[in-house]
Amino acid sequence: MAGMGLTVTLPDIQISDWSPLSGDLKLLTRNMSYIKPLSASIGPKQTKCEIRDETIYCDFDDYVVTVTTTRTPDVPSGGVFAVKTRTCIMWASAVSSKVVVTSQVDWTGRSFIKGL
Repeated sequence: MAGMGLTVTLPDIQISDWSPLSGDLKLLTRNMSYIKPLSASIGPKQTKCEIRDETIYCDFDDYVVTVTTTRTPDVPSGGVFAVKTRTCIMWASAVSSKVVVTSQVDWTGRSFIKGL
């Protein structure tokens, strides 16, 4: 199936090792950052993306929950919000899984785009 894949090169990618969150060896966290090209006609041509992955619940016999927090501090108003994505993986049956993904924007300050 040649030509079916899409390759995106992200410059300056940095990924930390997974480390225990709050001393619990099952709950892990890591940080990542990269430069993302932007294609808007106005504004910056690229931005730094900062990502924090956290495993907040982990029991493979029950379910697993991760939260990914994404920040883009270099875009307009980028310092006053973060996008949080929660991924829950649970058993749907003995041989299948169910994945639920939700997302929200957390505002930490004022911005003209908050009302939009």
